[in-house]
This record gives sequence, C-alpha cells and structure tokens, in this order.
Amino acid sequence: MGRFIKRLVAGTAVATVVLAGGAFAQSSTLDNFERGTDQNMFGGYWYFYDDNAEVTTVADLAGPNAEGNSVVHSARREGTRLLFDPAVSLETGANVQLGQNAAKLEFKFGRTFRTGYDNRSTESARNPVLPTCPSSNSSFGCYDFEQFVGIGTTLSPHENRAISLAGATRVTFWARANRAMSIRFYLEQTNIPKEGAFWGKIIPITTGWDEYTVELNETDMSQPPWTSAAEQNWVTPFDINNIARVAWQVQSGAGGGGWVSPMGAVDSLGAGNLTVLLDDIEFHGFRFVPENMCESCIVSALPAGSEQFSNFQAPSEHSPYGDARNELPGGLWTYWYAYDDNGALDNQGNPGTSEILTGVAVGEFGEQIIVQEGDDLFVGITFELGRQLSIDDPNVGVVSMDPFVGIGTNLYDDLMNDPEFFDATAEGVHGLYFEYLTNAPVLTFELHDRYDVGSPAQRPETAVWYINLPGETGAEWRRARVPFSVLTTRTEWDGVREWTLANPAIAAKQLNALAKFQFKIQGDQGQMGGLQIRNAYFLDAAGSPVRHRDSGARAAGLRANYNRGVVAVNWNAASTVASGRISLVNTRGRVISSAPIANVSGNRITANLGSGNIPTGMYFVRIDARDMNGKRVTQQIPLSIVK
Repeated sequence: MGRFIKRLVAGTAVATVVLAGGAFAQSSTLDNFERGTDQNMFGGYWYFYDDNAEVTTVADLAGPNAEGNSVVHSARREGTRLLFDPAVSLETGANVQLGQNAAKLEFKFGRTFRTGYDNRSTESARNPVLPTCPSSNSSFGCYDFEQFVGIGTTLSPHENRAISLAGATRVTFWARANRAMSIRFYLEQTNIPKEGAFWGKIIPITTGWDEYTVELNETDMSQPPWTSAAEQNWVTPFDINNIARVAWQVQSGAGGGGWVSPMGAVDSLGAGNLTVLLDDIEFHGFRFVPENMCESCIVSALPAGSEQFSNFQAPSEHSPYGDARNELPGGLWTYWYAYDDNGALDNQGNPGTSEILTGVAVGEFGEQIIVQEGDDLFVGITFELGRQLSIDDPNVGVVSMDPFVGIGTNLYDDLMNDPEFFDATAEGVHGLYFEYLTNAPVLTFELHDRYDVGSPAQRPETAVWYINLPGETGAEWRRARVPFSVLTTRTEWDGVREWTLANPAIAAKQLNALAKFQFKIQGDQGQMGGLQIRNAYFLDAAGSPVRHRDSGARAAGLRANYNRGVVAVNWNAASTVASGRISLVNTRGRVISSAPIANVSGNRITANLGSGNIPTGMYFVRIDARDMNGKRVTQQIPLSIVK
C-alpha cells in the first residue's frame, strides 16, 4: 500500500519501547468472533450450506429443480453460495455468551425430498447422473433425504487445503439454540471422497449457553452409520493431520438426532425460524502456526558475505529527525517510511482507521520516519489498529481485510516518470537480512516488484511476494535471514496463481526490478503494539557495487548548499550531459522548484533553485538527465535547510 499516516506524534525524543507480549498472544482459539469478520483466527473463512446447492435464489427453492428447500436466513446468497456476512451472520447483545459477538445460524427447514442413488462400491464406477426413481436396476435405488443446514469454516485461507492439527486432543465450543435440538459436529478430511462421510459427533444442545467438548479420536467420534455398509467403501481412518474444514450441521430425522417429518411436508417444529449460536471455539493441545511461517529464517548472527544498505544517521542539530535512507548503485538514495491502512477504502468508501502513534515526524517538517538511538540506530513505530474493512470483490463478493500498519523502504525513485527499479539479479543479491522487535505474534515481510507499483500490471496490485516471521520477540532483537526463494504470492486471492521465487524462471523475471521492502503488522481492532527495524543487509552481495557509504552521492560529484532562499547546485558529471532537470523536493515527494539543465561547462553543471517560503527541514536535490549517448544519469542527495 502507500505511505499513509493518519495521526503522528511530532518531536525528536522518541523513547525505545520494550515490546513485551500481551494483546497479540497466540492461542489455539479458532474463533471468538470478536474480530467481527468472516475470517477465523487461523486465516480460514466461514460459510453456510443447505440441502440444495443447485438453486441460485430463494425464489428458486419452490421451482422444479429444487431438491431440499431449507433456507438459511443468516447467510447472504450469491448464486449457489451462502456467504457469511457479518451484518446478518453475527449475534450481538444480551444473547452472546462472552464478549460482543457470536456466530448465528438462523434457518427454516423445508421439505424432505426423494432422490436416486447408485450404490456400486467405487466412486469411479458411479453413474454421473443419478437414476430416475424408482429403478429396476439393483445397483440403483431411492431414498428420502432429510432436510439439513449447516455452518462451517475452512482452516486455511485456501478453500480446499488441509492443515495438520497434530497435538490437538479435543475441541471445545460454546453453543445454544432457541429450541432444544441436536447438531452434528464434524471435521472434513480431504481423503474422504464422499460428502457427509466425515468423522464427527452428534451433540444435543439446549436453550442456554453451555460448553461442549469433542475428543479428537475414533472413540468419541464416528463416521455416519451408512459408511460401514459393505457396498459403500467409504470407511476411512481418522487423520488429525489432514483436516480442511470444521462444521456444525442441523438435520431433521432420527439420523440427524433431531426430529422426523413426513415425506414432502414442512417439519412442524421448523415452521418458524430456528437459531443456533456458536462462540469461543478452541483446539486444545495444539499450537497454531500461520501459513508460510518461516521459522528457519531466524538466525543467530549476520550471514557472511552480506552488505549493509541502510545508511541511518542519528538526529542532529541540522537534521532533527535523523536520516533514514539507503544508498543503491549509481548514487541513488531511497528512504524508509511508515504506512497504515488509511489509504484503503471499504465498500462504502470509508478509509481504514489504524493509527501510528509515535515514530514519525509531522507538521511543518512534512512526514518522515524518525531515526532512533538505542544500542544501534533503528526506525520504529507504535500503533493502534483500527477496524476491519469490508471490501467488494468482483469474484467472491464482500471480503474482510484486517487492519494493518508497517514500515517500508523504496528501492526505486518514485519521483521519476519512468523509474528505474533495483536489479537484484545484476547486483548478486539473493535476499535480505534484518533485525526486528515486535509484540505482534506475526511479522509479515513483503517484497514488491515493478508489477505492483507500475505497468504493465501482470498480477493484481495486492499480490505481493511475502513470508511470515514469528513475532513476540520480547526485548531481544530477533535476527532474520530471508532468502528471496522462500517468498510466495498470496494464492488465496482470486486471480493470483501460486507463484514462488524458488522457481528459477519466475525469479529471473521478477528479481530484476524490485520496488520496495515492507514489514507489516496485521491484527484485530483496538490492538496496540510496536515494531522496530534495524541493520538491514543485502544477502550475498559481496563484490557487488552495493556498499555502505557515509555520503557517496556527494563524493560522486553532486553538491548543494542553501543560502538566503537559494539552493546552489554544483555537479561534476562523469560524462557530458545533453539534457535533464535539477529539482528540489520535500520528503513527501512534492517538487518545490525545478529547472532545466542549462549552465554546462564541459562536464560541470551549476544551477540555482529558489526555495521560496519553505520551512526548516529535510529536502532532496535530485538530477534526472541523459548524456550525449542517450544514457540515463540520476543523482539524489539530502539537503538540510535551516532558516
């Protein structure tokens, strides 16, 4: 995202914050619904289902193609999908067990229905079209289907990807209903081919809040009785390492542990709306590790062959906020920044509300991240996360985005109309080393390339390369070595293929034009914390032009001085310059003044730029030119103006 700051605290004295655990502490809680979104705390998504997935509207339930016609009122229907929409799928107020929210399955049973089946033993032998009832073929038959509805959630952001719940011994959850009934809790294994043949347990629930426990073993759970019939061949051992979803199903008839209704009739007990509430779902004995967590990226020391590229300078009399910068080949300076979700708009056009509280300068000096001093120089922020955002996705409807803040650094000059991006391949750079402190459970490292910030857009803008790193560092700096090869795209987003930089062909295409690194924190509304970054190094860059220099751009021949409203620029170019411009810009990238290159004496260029009524602060003098051979020449240096 961009460099969006909502509220900053000005001043140069920013104390080092000891980042202990607390609000971000990890647990095995699948969801307590306090986030107020359709996404659980493992990253998966909630959904509803019913006894007829073929209809596309509620009106179609009365049509000739309808099988069951039960209706889930707490879902938002989009085509054949029943989506979890926080506006209608959450219960709030006095009926909630603990906290502010609980999940709500509100429904009305429809008719039972009769359908045909093919009972030959193997799935591959099955007729793709069910027979017409009745049938004289002994392999086919008919049965009366009992009405059912349910609520479920994936355990991964990827819809059909299983995760391992290794170590989990039981699951607990709180539930209540507006009438006494039974529900069937089950875990969906991806290696069980028959829908509904999953391991689970039928549980009677009451009209008051109670906590229920399911032991995760074959003694407390079972597959449905019909899976054991000889002709079915759907009996499969329970596999705790292969769970894709969990669900709670309500079904009429004795098989569902509920009530029986006559064929074709609306269940008398279901004549009105029925409601089941769920809350505080937790797996015990299980440590949840987010997807794409690189615990092996944590190292004990700086890897050999690394080159420092962050050239932080401490605050001083002439630079009260310090100088948070990098120097890349060619004398190009790029800078660190803080950002938040205020530039992201929800489906009502309202921005995110996360706030950066300290670590950034504001006011007449512009917006820039502050270099702070501890055992070493670092950049850091404290923050409070805002509300979740509901965003319209053209493929899946309304989706939720967690609030976020972060620290980042550009690897290209975004002031240019035709920017040059950092070529990691040419420089021999294979990754990044850095050190960090945070009390958040997860720190996400993101790599943006030119396709995220420019054109042509070959992937969706948000499809950045990323890896998750373990958080909750306490007061001890954690060292991370992140090879580019561990980065992947966020494949749960629609339209994004599962790309990885471990693929040499993809890496060769993407790593020659890097745009920025970002260090992101996401979480729940109201969570407060901090993030600090220091000692950023390119991996395996020894022998490349990347070097740690105090003032390389000045040594390369570009100098600037301020005196009484005029910036005097002198540049000894390496070759004769044919055309270009010299500009004075502020820390937000706005051009204060600019002039064409005109006064040329051999390779020496001089220019005077008016500074107008700009306030004291940090600015940059930049040159964008072309030499007599048409080769692009760029230089940029910081300039502290004190009035």
